[in-house]
Amino acid sequence: MNIALKVKENLHIVGDRVISYNTTVARIENGRLLRLGQWSRTTTKHINFVAQLMGLSVSPLPSCWIESSCYMLPFGAKVRLEDSLSVSSSRHVAQRLNSELDLGWAIALSWKRLTVRERKRLASTLGQDAGFWLMLDLAESGFET
Repeated sequence: MNIALKVKENLHIVGDRVISYNTTVARIENGRLLRLGQWSRTTTKHINFVAQLMGLSVSPLPSCWIESSCYMLPFGAKVRLEDSLSVSSSRHVAQRLNSELDLGWAIALSWKRLTVRERKRLASTLGQDAGFWLMLDLAESGFET
């Protein structure tokens, strides 16, 4: 399940990837945030923001790894990933992820805070995922993990 979480302007989390502007700059792996290269001050702030939001430590990737898909954007550019959740909803879901919940549980526990539009979009994305709908039923009945 790859739902785009917009946790800040030009900063998204999709699956295990942290995307600053249009570049994957870090990966979430084994309770850590792996930095995928040397980045600008703004991108470093983005990585640190996600780490703090999700309660993760930041680790550099081995020096042999090189990011080949880094693009320069003009100052003030705004990047939007198609169908990402709002900043408020994304932050609520991301904070649930830091307590070792999977994305399905994090969304289910955040469901009431999502807009109607976001709920409809997620419902069509999740479709027949019976496990998610069971988690949602449990979350709405007051069950906490």
